[in-house]
Amino acid sequence: MLVFGSKPETLPVTVKRDASTGLPLLQEGDLILQYLMAYLALPYSVAEHGCGKKTSVIIDRLLDLNIPPYALWRGLVLERDMSPAAIAEKDAARRPHVLISKNPLSELCDLKSPDLHTLLAESCPGVEIDGDRIRAGQFLLHHEPEVQYVIARSHVYPIVWFWDAEKGAAAPRVIDPTLAQDSLFEVAEIRTLLQGPESLLFSAPLLGYFLLDPEHLTEKQRHEIDVELSDRELSSLSISEHAALIRKLTGAEPGTLGDPDAWTYSNNMLAGDEEYDAARHRRTGRGERYRSLLHKLLAARTAFQSDVHQQRGDLRKVSEEADVFRMCRADARWSEKELAPLADVAMAMVYFRSLGQIAERIRNGRPLIDCLADAQQLEEMRGVGVRMRRRIDLLATASEDAEGEIDARALNPRFTAVTLETVRQMNDAGLSVYVDKVGNLHGLQLDQNTTADLEAGRCTISDLMKQALVFGSHIDSVKDAGKFDGRLGVSAGIEIAHVLHDLARFFDIPTGRAGGPRVLVSAFVGEEMTFTGRKVSMPGSAAVSGRAAVADVHEMTNRDDERYYDCLLELLRALREQQARGAIQLQTRFTGEDDEALLSACHEPSDFYSRHSYERHIEQAPVLDRKGLPMAFVGTIMGIHQEDFHFEGDAAEGAALELARRLRRLTDEPRFSDVRITTGILDSKAPRRIYEHPAVAFRWTLVGEKNHAGATATPDRRDPVVAAARLARTLHEWLKDNESVRRRGLSAVVGNVRVTPGTNRN
Repeated sequence: MLVFGSKPETLPVTVKRDASTGLPLLQEGDLILQYLMAYLALPYSVAEHGCGKKTSVIIDRLLDLNIPPYALWRGLVLERDMSPAAIAEKDAARRPHVLISKNPLSELCDLKSPDLHTLLAESCPGVEIDGDRIRAGQFLLHHEPEVQYVIARSHVYPIVWFWDAEKGAAAPRVIDPTLAQDSLFEVAEIRTLLQGPESLLFSAPLLGYFLLDPEHLTEKQRHEIDVELSDRELSSLSISEHAALIRKLTGAEPGTLGDPDAWTYSNNMLAGDEEYDAARHRRTGRGERYRSLLHKLLAARTAFQSDVHQQRGDLRKVSEEADVFRMCRADARWSEKELAPLADVAMAMVYFRSLGQIAERIRNGRPLIDCLADAQQLEEMRGVGVRMRRRIDLLATASEDAEGEIDARALNPRFTAVTLETVRQMNDAGLSVYVDKVGNLHGLQLDQNTTADLEAGRCTISDLMKQALVFGSHIDSVKDAGKFDGRLGVSAGIEIAHVLHDLARFFDIPTGRAGGPRVLVSAFVGEEMTFTGRKVSMPGSAAVSGRAAVADVHEMTNRDDERYYDCLLELLRALREQQARGAIQLQTRFTGEDDEALLSACHEPSDFYSRHSYERHIEQAPVLDRKGLPMAFVGTIMGIHQEDFHFEGDAAEGAALELARRLRRLTDEPRFSDVRITTGILDSKAPRRIYEHPAVAFRWTLVGEKNHAGATATPDRRDPVVAAARLARTLHEWLKDNESVRRRGLSAVVGNVRVTPGTNRN
C-alpha cells in the first residue's frame, strides 16, 4: 500500500523490462502486485469456480502495463484423482487428493452481522443470505477458515515470466491475490498453498493448450509418466496423445473435468454460456507457438546470441496473427460481468470492515487524517478506496462504446448512461439529487427537517449553499479516455457522503450539526469541451459559477453540428423515463410531457454555487507523489492550442518525425518550460510508397505510454513518435559523419511509420 511520503515510487503505468527479451524485470514484481491489489475489485475473495475469470481480468491488467503477451501464461493445478468415484465424493475427508486453501474472508468481518446483511441487501442485487453463508449469483461465500475445491477440483492462476538480471535467467512467478496477497511465489509453491502435494501442474501460453509442466513433476509423477511413455519424451506428444496420458494418470472419463480434450485455453470448466464456450474452443491453440518461441528466445538470451531480436519479432507476429490483445480484452470484459456479483459482495465486506475501523477511531478521538502517514492505518481504511474504485469501474463500464473504448463525450448516449449510474450512486449514498437547466447533477445531503423546510418554502437551495461544502468535477470524457479523469472527483465526493451516511446508520455516529456545513456533490457537464461556441468554456461549471448564461450554453454546438439544447432534452427525457419507472430518485420532478415542462422542472445552475468548492483531480498525482504531498491547491488550468501539418513527397514521413523532434526540443527552453507539446501522426490517405532494401533495413518497434496530455509533464512522457524522430535523426547524422558511407553514396530513408493510436488529440 502506497503512503504519501513513505515511499519514493508510485504505482506503475509501465514496468521496467529486459532490453533483449522484453520480459519484465524480477525486481518489478512487488510493484506489479501492488498495482493489481490497488485496482482489482476481488483481491480478498475466494471462489473456486471464479478463478479462471479472475485470471483473465488480471492478465488484461498486466497487458495494460505493456508486459508482452508471451510473458503472460495461465497455470492450472488439478486434483490427482479425477475418476468418476472421486468426482462423486463431496466429503473432503474421503478424498486424499483434495485441494484446500485458506479463506481470506474468514477474518475479514463477521458474516452473521445484521448490519452487514443490510448493507449487502442494499448494495448487492440478487444476494441471498443464509446464516454465515452468502450466495452472490453463482458464487457461494462462507466464514469457515478453509475452502475445499468441490466443484472444479482445480484452480487457475496467472504466471508471469520475469527476467532475473542477477542470475541472468528467466524466472516464472505466480501472481494470485486469492492465495497470496503480499508476494509473488514460484510455481511449485502452489501445491503447498493448496495442500495438494501430488496435484498435477499445467501451464498454457495465452490462447494455448494446458499441458503438463515437465519442470514441476513430482518424482512419483515422473516415474508414472516414464512407465507410460517408455522411451518417448513428454514434449513429443501430440495434443490428443497428451490428453490420453492425463486421462490415464487421473482416471478421468472423456468429456469430464479431468479430460484435457474438453478444456479451453482459459479453464478446465466450461462457463455454461454456449456461445462463449464455443468461441473459446475455437480460439484454443492460436497461441500455442508462444511455447516454443519463448523457449528459443530465452535460450538465445542466455547464450548472448545475436538473433534475440528476431525471436522477439516472431513472438510479436504470433500476437498479431492470433489477435491476442483483442481476445484477452474480450475475455476480461466478459469475466468482469460474470464476476460482478462476487465483486459487489467482496467490496461490501472490505468496506464494512473499514467502516468499523473509522467508527472506532472517531469514538476514541483519533484524527482520521493521521491515517495518511501510517501504512498500517491506511491499510485498515482501504475498504473505502475499494468501494470508490468500484464506483469508477461502474462508470467506466457505462461509458464503453461498441469497441470497448470509453467514450462519454458530453450528452452522447454513453454520457446518458453514465449520468443514470451517477444518480443511482448518489441515491445509495443518501443524497437528494437535483438536475439543473444545463444538465448538471447535484447531490445534496439533507436531513428530514431541512427537506421539509425546502418543500414548505421556508428556505431555498441557495440558502443552504452558504454553508455547503461542494465536491465537484465532471463525468464526461474524451473519446478513448481513461476512466479516472473527472470521475475521481465525483466518485470521491459521493464516497464521502456515503461514509457519513453509513456511520450514522450503522454505528450511530452523528456526522453533522444543525445548521452546519452540508455536503454537495456536483457532476458537471461539458468540462472536456465537446460543445463550443457563444464564448463559453466548460459550460456546466461556468453556468453554476455565473460565468455563462443558460441561454448561451443551450446554443453551443459540437463537431457534428448538434445543438446543446437538443442533446440536453434527450438526456432529460431519459431521466424522466427512469424516474417514472422508479429506477432512480430525483428531487427534480419531471411530470410534464413537452420540452418546456422538462426544462422548467430543472433548477437554475447558479442555485448550487458555493464559495466552499473543491475538486479532487488526478492530473497532478505524479508531481504530488514525487514531492511526498497528499494534496496541493491549484489555481489555474491549461489551455489547448491545436495545429494540423500536412506533408507531401518521398520524405514526408521523415519530415513529420523531424517536426515532432523539433517541437519537443522547444520545451527545453525556459520560456516554454510549462508547455506540453503532444504530437501524433495521422494515417495518410495517399498510397504508400515503400523504400526499403531488406538487406540494410532497420525495423524499430517503440512502445510508449498513453497518458493525459495536459497532466503529463514533458520529462515524464514516453512518446514513441518523438523517440522515433530521435532515432531517425541519429541515423541521418551517423551516415553524414561516416566517411565510408559517404564514398558509397548511401543515404537514410525513414518511412513506413505506424503509430497506434496516434490520432487522439487529447
